[in-house]
Amino acid sequence: MPTITKDKIIWDRKDWLAGLHPQYTATGHYAQAGGNYAATQRCFNPFRFLGYACPGYNPTAVTNASIVLSSFIRNGFNNDKYAYLIENGAKIHRYDIINNSLLNDSAGVGFPHTIAHGAHTTIVGNDCVLYNHKVGGTSAMRYLYSFNDATDWDIGTCDMKISTPTFDDDFMSTAPATPLGAPYLTGGKGYPHPLIVGDDDILYIGDRNYLHAYDGKNTADSDGKFIEKALIIPEGYIITSFAKIRPKTLCIFAYYDSTGTGTGEAFFRGNVKCFFWNYLDLDPFDVEDLDDNIVSEAFEYQGTVGCFTSGRPTDIANATKNSKLKIYDGDKFVDVAYFMGGIPIRGGVDVVGREIKWLESSGGKIFSYNNNFGIQPSLNIIGESYGAATASGLLKTFGSSALLASSYSYDESNYYYYCNTVNSGYYGSSIYTSSMVELDDNVEITEIRVKFLGDATGGRDFTMNIQDEFGTVTKTIISNLSTITAKNRTITIPGLTTDGKMIPSLRRFKIALTWGLGSGANQTPIVSKIEMTYKPSKY
Repeated sequence: MPTITKDKIIWDRKDWLAGLHPQYTATGHYAQAGGNYAATQRCFNPFRFLGYACPGYNPTAVTNASIVLSSFIRNGFNNDKYAYLIENGAKIHRYDIINNSLLNDSAGVGFPHTIAHGAHTTIVGNDCVLYNHKVGGTSAMRYLYSFNDATDWDIGTCDMKISTPTFDDDFMSTAPATPLGAPYLTGGKGYPHPLIVGDDDILYIGDRNYLHAYDGKNTADSDGKFIEKALIIPEGYIITSFAKIRPKTLCIFAYYDSTGTGTGEAFFRGNVKCFFWNYLDLDPFDVEDLDDNIVSEAFEYQGTVGCFTSGRPTDIANATKNSKLKIYDGDKFVDVAYFMGGIPIRGGVDVVGREIKWLESSGGKIFSYNNNFGIQPSLNIIGESYGAATASGLLKTFGSSALLASSYSYDESNYYYYCNTVNSGYYGSSIYTSSMVELDDNVEITEIRVKFLGDATGGRDFTMNIQDEFGTVTKTIISNLSTITAKNRTITIPGLTTDGKMIPSLRRFKIALTWGLGSGANQTPIVSKIEMTYKPSKY
C-alpha cells in the first residue's frame, strides 16, 4: 500500500517503481492488496524519468515497413550501421539504423530479398546469425538464415555487401563438404532451427533432438564442413534455443514433444530441460529440469543464462498467468517473474545491462524486469509494439537507442504487419492502477494534491480516477488534463469529483491514472506525487 499517516495517503516514487502486483490483471478489476505494487499497467514506464509516473514510448513506424513487409520480423543482427532481419515469411530485409528505414530496392541492391528454394512453396523464416565462414575459399563475415518450407528446410547465406550483396539460399544443403541432406532435410521440416556460434567458433544448428554443426573454416572444403551429429539429446526433445555460459559451455534448451505435432503445446503437461555441453563430449555433462511444458527463447545474462517457459499455472486464481522468466543461479533455474501473455519467440528478448525486455508473442506488450539504476528488480509493462497486435516477434536494440519491435494484427479479412521503433514520444493509451488501499474504517477525502514534473502542452491528456476495490465504481478527480505550466505544477482539489459532487466515503479503494490520445505524442503530464488528505467519515 502507499504511505498512510493519521490524515494522509501518499503515492510517490516507491509506488511508481514497485512494479506489478503478483496477482496483477489486465483490467485491475480484482482486489489486489498488499505492497506498493500496481494492480494494472499498460505502457507505463517509471524508469523513463526515474521514479515518476509516466507513459511509455510511442511506437513509430519504420520507413517503408508498410511497403516491404510480407510478415512480421522474427530476428536480426547488425553489421556496422545496418541490421539484417528475417521475416516469419520468405523475405530478408536490410534495416538502416541511422535513417530508421527498411530498404525498398528489389531491382537494385536486392533488399528485400525473397528466399527461393527450388520449386518449394510456403517458405517461412526461422532464425539468423552472423558468422565468419568460407564461400568459394574466401572467409568473410556473413549473414546466415534458417527457414522451413512445405518440403524441407535449409540455411542460406549472404555476404552483406552494401551495393551488390550475394545470396545463396540453399547453401547448407549444396555447398559444404558432406552438406545437410537426408534424412535431416525432410525430417526437420516444420521444426525450429535455432542458430548460434559457439565459443569454439563453430556454428551450431538445432534440428529436433539433433545438434548439427558447421565448421566454416574447415580446410576439407572451400565452403566449410557440415557435421551431422555434433550431439544428440534424448529422442522426442525439440531444441528451441541456445545460450552460452562460462567456462566454454553451450546451454541447449529443449522441450519434449508430448503432442506428436512438433510444435509443442503449453496447455498439456510436458518436460522442458536445459542440456549443458562442453563442445567435446558425446553427451551433456549436466541436465537441468525447468519444471514446465514448453520453452522458447534463452539468453545470456550477467555471467549466467536465462530463459522463458510456459504452461504450468502459478496462480490458481488466474489460469492465464502461466508464463515465466527464469534465471540460472549456478545450481538451478529460479523463477524471477510470472506474467500473462505468450512467451517471446527466439529474437523477442533484448538484454541491456541488467534490464531484460521482452515482447509477448501473443500480443504487443513489452515487458521489463530489473533495471540499470541499482534499485529493487520489478516486473513492468513498459511499452507496446503496436496497440492492436495479434502476435509479435522481434524485440532488439540496434545502435544506441533504436529499439525495434515487430508485430502483426488481423481483422477477420486481412493481415497487417508492423515494424516500429519504440524510443520516442508518449503512448496514447497508458494506464497505471494502484494496488488496493485498505483502511480500518471509512474515511472522507477532504483534499487531493497532485504534483507534476515540468511543463507540458498540446500532448497526451491525463485523467485520474478513484475506484472501488474491483474497479466497478469509478469517480473522476481530474479529466483530460494536457497543459502543465508553472501555475499548475501542483493541483489542489477539494474532496470533490469533476462534476462537483462529494467523493463517497472510502475504506477499500484504488487510484487509476490514464493517459489518453490528446492532441499529440510529444508531451504529456508526468506525475511526481499524489497526496490525499482524509478525516474519519460519519457514514
